[in-house]
Amino acid sequence: METSRAREAQPSVLIVDDDPDICQALHDLLEHEGFAVVLAHTGLDAITQVGRRAFGAVLLDIGLPDRDGLDVLEQLLHLHGHLPIIILTAYTTTDYTVDTLNRGAFAYLTKPYRPAELLATLRRAVGVQALAVQAVAAEHARVESETRFAALVANLPGVVYRCRCDSAWTMLFLSDGIKELSGYPAEDFLKNAVRTYASLIHPDDRSMVERTVFDAVARQGPYTLEYRITHADGSIRWVYERGRGSFGMDGAVTWLDGVILDITERKQAETTLRQVEERLELAVEGSSDGLWDGRPSADEPWWSPRTPVWWSPRFKELLGFRDDEFPNVLESWAARLHPEDKTRVFEALTAHIDRRLPYDVEYRLRTKRGDYRWFRARGQAIWDQAGHMVRMAGSLRDIHDRKEMEFELRQGRALLSDILDHLPDMVFLKDAKDLRFVHVNKAGEDLLGYSREELIGKCDIDFFPPGEAAFFTTKDREVLAGDRVVEIPEEPIQTRHKGRRWLHTKKVAIRADDGAPLYLLGISEDITERRNKG
Repeated sequence: METSRAREAQPSVLIVDDDPDICQALHDLLEHEGFAVVLAHTGLDAITQVGRRAFGAVLLDIGLPDRDGLDVLEQLLHLHGHLPIIILTAYTTTDYTVDTLNRGAFAYLTKPYRPAELLATLRRAVGVQALAVQAVAAEHARVESETRFAALVANLPGVVYRCRCDSAWTMLFLSDGIKELSGYPAEDFLKNAVRTYASLIHPDDRSMVERTVFDAVARQGPYTLEYRITHADGSIRWVYERGRGSFGMDGAVTWLDGVILDITERKQAETTLRQVEERLELAVEGSSDGLWDGRPSADEPWWSPRTPVWWSPRFKELLGFRDDEFPNVLESWAARLHPEDKTRVFEALTAHIDRRLPYDVEYRLRTKRGDYRWFRARGQAIWDQAGHMVRMAGSLRDIHDRKEMEFELRQGRALLSDILDHLPDMVFLKDAKDLRFVHVNKAGEDLLGYSREELIGKCDIDFFPPGEAAFFTTKDREVLAGDRVVEIPEEPIQTRHKGRRWLHTKKVAIRADDGAPLYLLGISEDITERRNKG
């Protein structure tokens, strides 16, 4: 029951367009935003649908296969005069725009549309439609009873008015909602008893309001406005107004009827959104990372060279290109992957897109100069309900200097290991935390009888008798606790293949900059033969 009621509460929108792709895209967008959507692909279908049920708004394409879209507009308005019809078309001439608005269209948007603008316009249309329906009901109620009309209007959101078409907007009727909107009671404005409604309008907006209303009256059409008023407490409020003139037999305007809504919160939200977008743009411009954002084409796989991908200016700059030198397609990037990395990178992308594994990979790209540099790429895809990837975006960071340092470090370690392997005495290194071996040179392998692979990560207790292991551990902890080299002139050790051997050992702690021990370094000389001779 609750689900049924929630479905009925959804604003209903009719989409009239013969392009199935556009219909589907609009259908998905609007359903995601909470609208109930009905599709019509011909003018006749649209007229039939509007005749059968009520809609909050209509999105109408002018170019329909069976009849002129302007004729459809007029027939829909004939069926429901207050139905907001938003023209959504590729025709962009000024005359055509004016003509559709003159014929009663709520708004005129061009393809390709911007989703945010479309949703904002549609929400205004649905809101105005609801208010218009209530206003019509209120007008009917007034005929039956002025008392019932006043009670109904008092419960309407916003402000309902009837005023003269003059520069003061002299009010003949004004609902009590004006008190909440402006801070002044309705009585103050009736026939300009205390103040005029025009006095509330922000000075910078007054000429625009007059021009818009007078132009609509001249063509006997509706008008919609967004402007600022000054509240009684001095604060500025944003309002949305929609109205229409009432005309006598001679064609002269007798009064204006309309509604006024407080849209201050929406305007503040729009301002906040713009600020967030500006901050994002600044962050993108100031970031050291390059950004990318790809959307696969409907008729091609995501790995197609023609797949549209937005590469940020910083992304292109990392490779040495100007914006116009690096086309926004996948091939621009793929063609510059190092041959040894390409298969691995595409496998990582496939694993993320097909199995949703994290995409975090390092690879080389050829720059404009022709050399290769190392980069780290991370990304995240978005999937539709069917599990198909519809978008993937991410970042690219230059890690070439880090890679070179790692290479130099590996070379240094290899050199050190080679030097240690040529020493005749055993050299070993243990981590300070749990005294596990992290390095043993070749002399140590030969003496102990265990390979380096067997020793690394293990402790003394894993190889030596408990008594010996405890002795070694005690001495190790003594070294780590002090600040000097500890020398052990003689210590026995049970080896794997050479039996019991005697060692002369020196141990020292290797510390971090703050003095904390990191490793224990030991050097042991096998003195067994010398000791036996003595």
